[in-house]
Amino acid sequence: MKKFLTIMLVLCLSASLAGCFPQSNSSFAQSGTRSSSVPGASSSPEESGSSKTEQPETPGESGGSLKHVSQMMGRYGTDEGFYFYKNTHFTANAGDDYENLMYIDYKTKKQVYLCGKADCSHGDESCTSYMNGRGAQGLFTWNGKLYRLSNASSRDGTTIVPGLFESDLDGRNKRMLYALESGIEWLRDFVFGGGVLYADVSVMTVEKDAETGAEFGTASDLNSRLLKIDLTNGSAEIVLDLTDKTIAGTHETKIILSERKGGRLTFFAYDTTDASTKEIASIGDTYAYTVGDGFVYYALPEDKKIYAIDLSGGETSTLPQNAEFVPEIMAFHAGTIICIPPYGEGIYNYFINPSTGETGQVGLYLSGIEDQSPIEIMAEWGDYFLVTSGYKMAREFVDWVGVWQDYIESEIFSLIKKEDYLSGNANYLPIEE
Repeated sequence: MKKFLTIMLVLCLSASLAGCFPQSNSSFAQSGTRSSSVPGASSSPEESGSSKTEQPETPGESGGSLKHVSQMMGRYGTDEGFYFYKNTHFTANAGDDYENLMYIDYKTKKQVYLCGKADCSHGDESCTSYMNGRGAQGLFTWNGKLYRLSNASSRDGTTIVPGLFESDLDGRNKRMLYALESGIEWLRDFVFGGGVLYADVSVMTVEKDAETGAEFGTASDLNSRLLKIDLTNGSAEIVLDLTDKTIAGTHETKIILSERKGGRLTFFAYDTTDASTKEIASIGDTYAYTVGDGFVYYALPEDKKIYAIDLSGGETSTLPQNAEFVPEIMAFHAGTIICIPPYGEGIYNYFINPSTGETGQVGLYLSGIEDQSPIEIMAEWGDYFLVTSGYKMAREFVDWVGVWQDYIESEIFSLIKKEDYLSGNANYLPIEE
């Protein structure tokens, strides 16, 4: 789950030239021509901001475990950089917005358009970063390719067919690998590994008006299915009914599902090797749970205790460490449980390391906004987190309501050492726009 600011998120950055985005063996320089190394990169950990550590292989590329991507927010971190979509050309007075696919290179600490053309305006289909409308739902990489899950969208009378798109890591050679059938759309979470994508999708059902008898289609989170797509050939099939269920995480070759029904929250394991489903445990209803390192960690309402469900055997235990507040939601990063308070309460995040027993307050807050809100972890890179450390704000007069309105012009991304994050030390390495 994700904690949202109650502020209108409207991004309107000016276009810049492309550079330093991912290539198999080379990268583009600022001029748009190939160079032998990323512009501004350094092999020195001190200069690059990296304490170079051995990174795990991308799940699935060598038969590894599954990887869960939550919320389909159009963001994804690799071992080298971070992909994300942002709306760079929308204002409150103009509705013809479109998005661009951006890339953050960890070594150079630069944010660029995923485009290799010199003097590109990044405003039409000739640009590899351009996204007509706002249909981006999910991003991930596998086997040297970039994948994008996109729902239907339209702009200027042009409709974008929903489906799974594949391209090179630099955005070139884009093609549709799989088109969603009519009445189906990407819903919330997805999992990939071993050359296969599993995604929850909503399926439209036809209902009849009781008075008029007219038929109409409806799509609901409750009427969802698990769609399996072979990334090598684009073949697909529905493999599981996800009614009342959501994807909570992964464990080895299993997809961990949660089902909220009758005031209870029940966890299941769907084994991708044999398509079997097994109940793991049932607990009281809560939204404060997370999956990591072979456990489901959770807290119950009005309870500061943290519980752990062993995904191998299903046994439940209580951690010796309590949270300092009742968490609203939870996350798991780098072997650590992050307890997140209700918005506007508690002010700080709280961490618990179940392996070492370490606990503490994370007193790091977003800059640029009036409300004191904790920074948010976007991705991991070796000894570092990539975080949203703040926002650049702007003000605009909105014609149709006749008032001035503050809005978020852009996110401020930064790298921070994991030990500094957990200690509350704001030793940021800012990402250059």
